[in-house]
Amino acid sequence: MKLPFSLFFLSIPLVLAVSGCGSSRCTSVSAFGNLGPEINSPFDDYAPVLQDTGTIIFTSNRDLPGTGGLRQQLSDLRPAHLFSSMRLSERWDEAFPYQLAPGSDGYEEATLAWSPPGDPFGITAYFCGCDRPAGIGGCDLYAVTEGESGAVINLGPIINSAVWDSQPFVTADGQQLWFSSNRPGGFGGYDLYVAERQPGGTWGEPKNAGPAVNSPKNELSPFVHPATGTLYFAAETAERGLDIFQQKKGAPKREALDAPYNSEADDFTPYVAGGKLYLASNRGGGCDGYDLYAFPLGE
Repeated sequence: MKLPFSLFFLSIPLVLAVSGCGSSRCTSVSAFGNLGPEINSPFDDYAPVLQDTGTIIFTSNRDLPGTGGLRQQLSDLRPAHLFSSMRLSERWDEAFPYQLAPGSDGYEEATLAWSPPGDPFGITAYFCGCDRPAGIGGCDLYAVTEGESGAVINLGPIINSAVWDSQPFVTADGQQLWFSSNRPGGFGGYDLYVAERQPGGTWGEPKNAGPAVNSPKNELSPFVHPATGTLYFAAETAERGLDIFQQKKGAPKREALDAPYNSEADDFTPYVAGGKLYLASNRGGGCDGYDLYAFPLGE
């Protein structure tokens, strides 16, 4: 699968799948595990993050309320923003735009990662932002500080490169920052990198996650299970595009997950919470584009 340029402007290098009818709402779904039309749209919905079992935040390139039109709906380049939904039962409420930091209107915000409590610099979250003023590459990693007037901070040239850096994840102990990048010196395409927390609280120079994880093809969207230490991520395969893989702590190599986590379509951005594995997929029976799914995660 050749990954086209069309989504480099956004935070994930995948081809857009836009509904041909121009509708901005999804009416029904039939696929097992689909989170439903309250969350998913006919555009691309991906990178789920659960704040708790009743609150989900994700990335979408759907129109923001009060914007858009048929020309924008059918555009090949659509900016990505964060959306959120809540629930009191199994059914999610209708998703709404989520503002990560004051003054961020008008800029892309995508692929959110929470910072564990006790961050030495008061950082609450990390995200990918593209084409921002004083950016280092096309897409960089940013941090958001706590408080009502939280600041947005570029992580700087130690973490960011002159190319594409996105899809951050911070481990539960706050000691590792994982992300995907196509910087020079990797195994090919997009690789996973990890930066270690330094004694003074800053992030050290990112290191390539190595051949047990990365390949000459593309690796994306890392997530480390807080209890088991298992690394979940997406990797490009010759047979089916993107599949979700795991590398158990201490294991010498990665392994692909079985159905229903993987399908004949693209499956990526895994996130584990509440005994379920959440992911994005463009498998059949959804709302078109990439939809969010959740499946029970076995042992």
